[in-house]
Amino acid sequence: MRLLQVQAFFRHGARTPLHHVRSPSAPEAFWVPEMKADFPRAVYPNKVIDKCSGEEILSSNLPFEDDWPGGLRTGELTTQGQMDAYELGRRLKQFYVDEQAFVSPTLHSGEIYIRSTFIGRTIKSGRCVAAGIFGDGYRESGKTENLIIHVEPIDREYLFPNPSTCGILGRLYREGVEEYSKLPNHLELKRRLKVVLGVERLIDDFRQDTYKGDCPIYYVRDDYVARERAGFPLPPGLDQLLPEVHRLGAEELIYELLGARKEWDMNLALVMAPVLQMIVCNMRSFESVPKFQLYSCHDSTVLLLLLGLGCFDGVWPPFSADIVLELYALRSSPCPKSSDQRKTRVRDYLGDDEEPLNSDPDLPIGHNDLWIRVLYLGHVVPLACLWKLNSIDVELASDGYVPFSALVDHWSDALAYQKESQNTE
Repeated sequence: MRLLQVQAFFRHGARTPLHHVRSPSAPEAFWVPEMKADFPRAVYPNKVIDKCSGEEILSSNLPFEDDWPGGLRTGELTTQGQMDAYELGRRLKQFYVDEQAFVSPTLHSGEIYIRSTFIGRTIKSGRCVAAGIFGDGYRESGKTENLIIHVEPIDREYLFPNPSTCGILGRLYREGVEEYSKLPNHLELKRRLKVVLGVERLIDDFRQDTYKGDCPIYYVRDDYVARERAGFPLPPGLDQLLPEVHRLGAEELIYELLGARKEWDMNLALVMAPVLQMIVCNMRSFESVPKFQLYSCHDSTVLLLLLGLGCFDGVWPPFSADIVLELYALRSSPCPKSSDQRKTRVRDYLGDDEEPLNSDPDLPIGHNDLWIRVLYLGHVVPLACLWKLNSIDVELASDGYVPFSALVDHWSDALAYQKESQNTE
């Protein structure tokens, strides 16, 4: 097998919470400015570029909505979060630079493409991951190319489920909440959480008027997992509930994004179509796009991508969780173009003037020679087993390889989707 392309999607590192579910059983967490100081090894020269206009953006235009006790805002990447992302970069470096020599140890813009959502914590996480991969050369020489991080305005963003670009999300949210709010295991966990937290009702201080009853379980998870990662104490007994909180919190989010459970498969193809189409387009165009692509995104992205691959383990993706899709050539064949011949623009999902995804571009390596492999948290995912592909060579299957055509078949509904066919509310 010869590695041709890597697409890595990862969640940002640890951050301040987005939700505040108070408990008299634990002291208030004070999020002070020192907690977001730059991690020195994760500093790297970079520019943030609008991927459509090509213009440089000096800072995120997204204001933080709420202040935490201590002065930080909701959703800010902490120093620990920078370290999380940097360590992910070190792992990617070990595998793709040190062991496989797939990527150069110093940054070359023709080899790498970095895409982030237009949010401060993901932009900074993208920088930190890249610093983990290429920082050694920068620190040794003091010279490097600027790291280019491409972003999309929020009203056009598709790397996470976005109501601005997916009109059915409002309806799916209502249908999903109606279903999961009646589930006995969810109600029982909320009861136990209220006992442990010492409250009569689960209330998010930042959204007190949103819910008449208890707020979602994953709001509690968001607050206290962020506190735990920052070293703040948890209410006594909460640690014993966290495994179920991780599982049912993830289930809540899936309900909110995909609606009623019986429609998850169908709705997943609609909600994730732009991302899945982009992945396949990039694989088909592997000769003309950068071979090493990093996507700095969110837990919702990683979770739904795992669902789309049929390998979700039921547990909320942790900070800096990564899922990597590798593209391989099975046989010896003409090498792809060198990095300086590759275009720096990665293919988007299909627009009105683009060819359909099932077109057959003139590639030196035929599509029948292409194979893929997926890794989650650094571990190979047994796709052949999960997808029941019994005809694949046992040795290839045991190493995680499946034909590219199997991925196209697995995502056929999403790949056939056209934006105009989506029903809005």
